[in-house]
Amino acid sequence: LSLSYNSFSGSLPESIGNLTNLQILDLSNNKLSNEIPSDIGLLTQLQYLYLQSNDLNGTIPESLAYLNESLQLMSLSANQL
Repeated sequence: LSLSYNSFSGSLPESIGNLTNLQILDLSNNKLSNEIPSDIGLLTQLQYLYLQSNDLNGTIPESLAYLNESLQLMSLSANQL
């Protein structure tokens, strides 16, 4: 799912964890804010996570450690994390 460069704003919904078969999530270069929801750790098939160049803040959720077997690349740069 690639939705980069769309000027999306607001928070990532907790319901993002319902997309359990998702392999690629690219929400980079938007205006997303607030914290990364912990439910992102439910995306056990996720291989690529691109959230760079937003306005995300807070801490990186510990639940991302659940993706250690599937996740090949994660980019969180240019945020307030």
